Parts: sequence; structure tokens; C-alpha cells
Amino acid sequence: MKSIYKIIIYSITIIFSNPFLEFDKKFLTENNLKKTNHIWDTENKKKFIQQCIELDYQNIEIIFSDKKEFCDCALSEISSFLSEDKFYNEINYIYNNQKIAHNFANQMLNESMYCTINFVEELMSHHKKNSDNLTKNKSNNSSKANQKNDEKTNVTPKKESQKSTKKNNKSFIDKIKDYKKIEGLFTFYQKEDDGTMLMEIRPNQFEEIFLTNITRQSGDAFYFDGSSMQGEYPFMLKKVGNKVQFVEVNVNFRADKNLPISKAIKNHIPNSILTSTKILTEPHKDTGAYLIDASAFFIRDIGNVGSISSINYKFDKTNSYFNYIKSFLDNSEIDVTIHYKSSRSNYRFTLADSRSMVHKYHISITRLPNSSYKPRLADDRVGHFLTIYQDYSDTFKDIPDIRYINRWNLKKKNPNLNLSEPVEPIVFWIENTVPHEFRSAIKEGILKWNLAFEKIGFKNAIVAKQMPDNADWDPADTRYNTIRWMIQPGNAYAVGPSRANPFTGEIYDADIRIGSDFVRYYYTDFAEYIDPLDLSIEENNLNNDHNHEKCEYHNIMNHKMTYAWNYFTATGQIDNNKTNFKKFVHDGLVDLILHEVGHTLGLRHNFKASSVFSLEEISNPNFTEQYGVTGSVMDYNATNLFDGGKNYFQTVPGHYDYWAIEYAYAEQPPYSKTPEKDFLEKIASKSTNPLLAYGTDEDAGSRGIDPYINRRDMTSNPIEHYAKRIELGNQYINSILDNFEKNGQRYPKIRSLFYEGFYEYYRGVASVYKFIGGIKHSRHHVGQKYNDLPLETIDLATQKAALDFYKKYIFDKNAFKFDSELLNKMAPERLSDLEGSVYRMSRLDFPLHSVVKSVQKSSLRRLFDTRTHNRIIDNTIKTSEEQVFELSYLFNEISESIWYELSVTEDINSFRRQLQTMHIEYLIKAYENKNEAFPNDSQSLARLHLSLIHTKINEMIAEKSINDYTLAHLMKVSDSIKKSLDLE
Repeated sequence: MKSIYKIIIYSITIIFSNPFLEFDKKFLTENNLKKTNHIWDTENKKKFIQQCIELDYQNIEIIFSDKKEFCDCALSEISSFLSEDKFYNEINYIYNNQKIAHNFANQMLNESMYCTINFVEELMSHHKKNSDNLTKNKSNNSSKANQKNDEKTNVTPKKESQKSTKKNNKSFIDKIKDYKKIEGLFTFYQKEDDGTMLMEIRPNQFEEIFLTNITRQSGDAFYFDGSSMQGEYPFMLKKVGNKVQFVEVNVNFRADKNLPISKAIKNHIPNSILTSTKILTEPHKDTGAYLIDASAFFIRDIGNVGSISSINYKFDKTNSYFNYIKSFLDNSEIDVTIHYKSSRSNYRFTLADSRSMVHKYHISITRLPNSSYKPRLADDRVGHFLTIYQDYSDTFKDIPDIRYINRWNLKKKNPNLNLSEPVEPIVFWIENTVPHEFRSAIKEGILKWNLAFEKIGFKNAIVAKQMPDNADWDPADTRYNTIRWMIQPGNAYAVGPSRANPFTGEIYDADIRIGSDFVRYYYTDFAEYIDPLDLSIEENNLNNDHNHEKCEYHNIMNHKMTYAWNYFTATGQIDNNKTNFKKFVHDGLVDLILHEVGHTLGLRHNFKASSVFSLEEISNPNFTEQYGVTGSVMDYNATNLFDGGKNYFQTVPGHYDYWAIEYAYAEQPPYSKTPEKDFLEKIASKSTNPLLAYGTDEDAGSRGIDPYINRRDMTSNPIEHYAKRIELGNQYINSILDNFEKNGQRYPKIRSLFYEGFYEYYRGVASVYKFIGGIKHSRHHVGQKYNDLPLETIDLATQKAALDFYKKYIFDKNAFKFDSELLNKMAPERLSDLEGSVYRMSRLDFPLHSVVKSVQKSSLRRLFDTRTHNRIIDNTIKTSEEQVFELSYLFNEISESIWYELSVTEDINSFRRQLQTMHIEYLIKAYENKNEAFPNDSQSLARLHLSLIHTKINEMIAEKSINDYTLAHLMKVSDSIKKSLDLE
């Protein structure tokens, strides 16, 4: 109702420059018409209709009985309408809700909508003839006039209804004359001269469930990436009167169809109507099929771009169209161009004009897979993507959730053989856009998974093929699994999603996308496209759990490969030549593809796998050559810097990967009488093997409690690993001038190299804190032979070692000492780029104190995290007395380390002054405890330490043996403490 209501109210406000006027003919005076007559030329009338569409007014029927020119304009721009009856009801609703109209008119004043006097005048005239509610607007209208209008209302809608029926009297055969037929699962008819596309729906296709999958083929290569899977869902077409609805089917709640409760689910669990359109003709005289305008279903804001308020783009139907449609026996493939326009968009360097943004979408419609596939139940000890629904068939079942793992329908050709080829292998096509020099690495990464499948009896389970240059099929076609190469400037992008049957979990489509800049970054410096020291991603991860379906391994790979190559060449572990570099990039791509293909096989991340080997083991080239550098390719693995440059990446599946594939795809021998449940339990019960340690996204996030489940870590002693990485990073920084200050080089590269080495600080502080108050978590089940408890507090010595890490590398007074010559050679980039980076730099000189402050703040924020403090308090009850890590110890050690100068009365350097100021801020935050998130002991200890520090500050000030910077700093801190504690 709001749609038509917007048009009428705003039309009047535009015309009369008044936020609200009653709907009355007297306001449409000759003078007023003359005042605005110059506005309403044909072009503005068209713009008005286009604005209606842009603002989602597609559900309005506009009636112009004697304004043919404007009526034709409207009909040419708007594709679907409501019935006249509903149209009049909306008018009446507006008419009787003028207070609402007044408020809405004010909101509409800032929108740029065109309207015409003709439209308002005709609308009011037509409405007066056909609605008895119109006259209710004036309280002084006579009852006789009301009676006349009542009589007219009883007659006119009948005539209009008859007019509407006649619209559909055109026969099916007549309608499709001059149209090209595209026959298949759904049959389409294309009119090539104007791009009109009709869709045929047979009677047996109504309320049959199909699957639809949407891929964004291209976006703006800035905010919206190309080749992106936009989701899949089951849908059905439902005929309601003279309309066809496109309905998403809710499959989250189910029951046995033979049970009465299935009727209750149908009655109480709704589906969702996504869009609808009118039937255009009478049914086909022989088949009973109906025709609809296909644009109503497929030419719309498919990506919901218009709902993203921050980018200010609106769907432009006028300039959106079908690229092509192909239809086959079991699937229909629809490819469309969707245009978005904006008058207020932000600059996008990837667009020719930021006011116009073109997306291409590929929509696949398929039948539900009709196969012998048998769903497999999930187990929480091993990680797979899931298809979940609630089963109401058994009312007395304690847990209604049914969880199937997502996997391919892989079956042996000969189940009696120990090693057999599959009936249908999993085939990946390498898109013909992939540069030739990288195709071998991608193929190797795909086929390496066959090692895991061979272990469970499958030969050539996975096949890699090259898409021909002259292929006549589209990579977005759900019949093809593809490795696609995409352009996303400034983004080292790679992701491997898959699609699964929402009823069973059977995977039927997968597409891996790799951004060209992922590899291009290795050939350039560590670019400051996004400030590497802006830890917004890290900070956000403290507040939000990682999306389990989102993969950011490409970002990890981008940094780790750039830094690793420079480190190895700078330290002389690798000769800096083209042959070595090509092998380095090759192995990095194999590592990446193994990870992304793993996702398409149904495997989730395993962020605990990197903890299964010791630092000593991954430092041994003989060990890494045989076992790799980690337990799984599904972790976000750091580059191995410790074995002399022999094996830096994980280029084969790890121990965990073999096990995860076994659980998902292993088959029992045909003669076996073991129940499926027992067969799977035997596999899952291997979880107590230390080499099969598993923890995933929700365990690695800020709510995670197990410090061995982390991204970007390595070895069974992550604290030692991170400490070693910082030391190597400092060595690397100190070697920059010797190794990279060469004739002909540019000084901005020195700046980028410094960033690379300094980034190791961030990696450490973002993970080590989880050991403090940390708890090891095991997923083993009751009855498994395992000595550990499901939850075990981290031992006291390890928690103290974690705190010592911060004291040594972040809080120590000698931390962050760098060569002044190096700092003065870290020149800014002065060459312009398409993004305008040169103009957006906040500082041209290197912001050393800001960079150090960011690391210091990141450390304090984690050590004063409320969840950490609450776990420490709780762990005192769960731990033996001699192993208790006290919260008071945390406060004492931090204060003594940060405020060391107070005990020896010496000047405080600038890095330390900013650290101490932040420490006081966090103590005050804990003491004031505004959100009551801190435990009481944190609040009390914070007050104690504020008081103790305040006393020592006053003593130091009184001695007057410090410089002005230190004195001013201490006086400021003293004032902050006094204000917080309300001291006199």
C-alpha cells in the first residue's frame, strides 16, 4: 500500500510546495497547472515511471482511460500490475489515513521523484468515479452525493474486471508468434528484436520443488566480486488466481509425510514469496501450459544491492536485460545483466563512471537430484559442512535436529575390489581464463586429494580437466565444477564454496575462485593497499565469531608468501633467481588449491591441526619432507621458516585430512553386516589420536577457550613459535638496508619491507593471550579410551610463559628499538595509482608511534578482556591449588612491567608514556565496570592498582629529578586517577 501512497502524496507536495494537502480537485486550479506545466514534457514523464520502478513500485496498476500517450509510456516501463480492485483499495486506504500521509510526505521531500499534473488529475478524476470512499474526505458532502458514488462503485469495478479478463483472452499460440523457442526443463520464448522473454509453465510444474542457484558472474570488481556464489534454495511455482508466485520452500522443519504432524508443519511453517507476476494468456489448448513474462522472475535486484544503504545504488530495470537463456532436459540456465544507478555513489576506481554499475548474474534451475545417494549423519569430532533440519516425526526424541554432512555421491564401480574407480568421479574443470603458467600448480593441488581417496579404496576419485578455449558451455552451469580466474584489483582473493541438496546434503556443484592479484602480489612489494598494521580484522574477530562458511586463507597466504620469500632470500636460505621463485609460487598455489578443494569436498577448517608437530620437528627437513609442516591443509597455516627453506608450505593432505575424507566417503564392503552407525563410530573414535586434533571457526574466535585452536599459528608450542617469529622479524628488519638498498631501487620498498617484518608482532599478540585463563578442549565422547578430560585448564607454567611473552616483547622498556637511518629511508609512495592511494595517506612520514601504539593497545585489550578475567576466576575452582593462575598475579605483573620506571625513578620514553596512559585507561574501565562485564575481583584489583600507582607517581613527582615530558605525563595520569577514584 505504501507504494502508490508514496507517489500520490509526493506528487502533491512537489506541485504545491507543501508537505501535505488534502486530495481535493480544488487544489488543481488553472493557475497551479500553469505554474508547473513546463516541467512535464515526455522525457520527464518517462523519468517519473522509471523512478516508480526504481523505488519498487512494480506492484501498481496505473489506469489512464483517456490519456493515451502517458498510459502507453507507463505500460512500456512497468511489467506487472495488481488487479484494479486492489488498486482502488490502496487509494481508499491512503484517503482515510491522512495523518500517516502527512508524516510520509515529509520523509519523501528529500527523494528525487518526478510526477505529472496529468497523473494526479487523472487519478483523482478516476477515483472520484469509482470509489465511495473518496467523498468521505470532506465532512460536509451530502448523503445524496455519497449514495451516487456508492452506486457507481457497485458498477464500475465489474466493467474494469471484465476489461482485465479480456487482456488474458489472447491465445497462447498467438502470443508466441515471432518468438524463438528455447525448449528444456522450462521452455522459454525469446523475441530477439526487443529482448522480451516469455516463460512457459506446464500444469505439472506447479508446486513441484526445484533448486535454483545464483552466481554473480561479475560485479564492480571493488565491493562486489565476480564468480561469487550467491546462494541456493529450493523453490516452487504456485498459481494463485491470475498470478504465478515464485516461492522459496522452507525445508528446515520436516516430518514423515504419513504422520498427522506433517499437516501441522504445512499449516504452521510458512514458505516465502520472493516475487510474482500475472499470467499473460489463456492456457495452451493442448498442454494446458501458461505463459508469463520471465523478466518478473529474473530481471530484478537479484543481489539485493538496493538494500545496502551505504552504497546508494538502486536497481534500474530499464537498462537490465537477458544475456541468454539455455534450457536442457534437467536444467535451465539463465544469464542476465542487472544495472544499478546512483547519483550519490562513492568513487570506485574500477568503474568507468561510479554512477553506473553493471552486474551479471547466472541463474541455474535444476531438478532435485534423483539418485541413489544415501545421506550420512554428522559427528562433532570431525569437521564437515552440514545440512540441518528439525525432524518432528518422533515427539519423544530429545534432540530433534538431524545433521547430514555435505559430500559428493561417490561410489565404487566395483565394491568388491580394494581399489576401484568410482562410478562417477568428481571432475574439476580449470577455466580457460587461468594463465598457462599456473595451470600445472592448480591441477596438482586438485589431484593431490587422490592420495586421501586411495587410502579408502578409490582410484582416480578426482579428475582435473582443462576447459577448451572454444568451449560452448558456461562455467557457472551447475553441471560443471570449475576453478575460475577472476579480476578483483587490490584483492588477493580465493574461495572454494560448494552447493548441496538441501534435503540430503549431497554436493552437486562447486566452483573455486582465485583472484589474479593473489599471484600478482608475489611479484610486487608488500603493498599498502590496506594498511597491514590496521588490525580492524583482528579486532573484529574479538567481537564476532568467524563465519564458518567464509574462507580468508587467501589473505593469510598473500602476506605469508611475500614475507617468506623476502626473508629466505635476505637470509641466504634461497638463491634469488627466477627458477627458485617459480617453484616457490608453484608450491604456494598448490597449498592454496588443496585448501579450497578441501572445502568443496565438504571439509571445514581445522585450526587445531597446526599444533600437532613440535618446533624441533618442523625444523628438520627430513621430517617435513615426509610429513609436511602441519596436520591439515584445512588450517590457516603459517609459512615454515625453520627448516632452511626446504618445505615452507603444506603441499600434501595431512593426517587429519585423510581421516576427514575417510569419515565422509569410506564405504563398507558389500558383504558387511555392520550397521552404518557402528561403522561411522569406529572411524570417528580415532579422534583421540593427537595427530587428528580438530577445532574449527567457532573455536578459534574470540569466544574460543582452547589456545591451541588458532589461525596463523604453528607447532605444539605456539608461544615459543610466536616468540621465534618476532625475533626473526627483528633480524629481518635489521637486515633490510644491507640486502635491499640496491642501486636503482626505490625507497618506498624499504617501508613495505619494514611492515612485513613488524607484522610478526601483531600475529603474536593476537593469539598468545588465549593461554591466560585458557582451557584445552577435547571433543571425545563418553566411553572412548582417553586419559584427558573434555575440558582441562592450561597448566600454571604455560600461562605464566604467555604473560612473560607480553612483558618481554611488548611491555619491556627496551622494546621497539629501530635504527634511525632505516626509519629515515622509509619514504612514502609518490607514484599515483587508480585508487588514489597517494592522496589518501594520513601521514607521509612513517607513523612509528602510531604503529607501536596499535600493537600495545591490541595487547592490553586482550589481557583486559572480560572473558579472560572471568575464566581466570572460574578456573580457580576447577584447578588444583598448586596450579592456580591468580587474577592478582596478572594485575601485579602487568603493573610492575609497565610502570618499571616508578621503582627506579628514571625518565620514561615516549613509547612507554603512551603504553602507561593506555594501561591506566584499562584499569579505570575495569574499576568503573559500567557494563558489569568484569568480575568483582577485577573491579577491586583495578582500584587497588590505580591507588598504588597514584601513590608512586606522587612520590616520583616530589623528587623532581625527571624531565619535563615525564613530569607532564605523570601529572596527567595522576589527574585521571584522582578523577576516577574521586580522590581529594
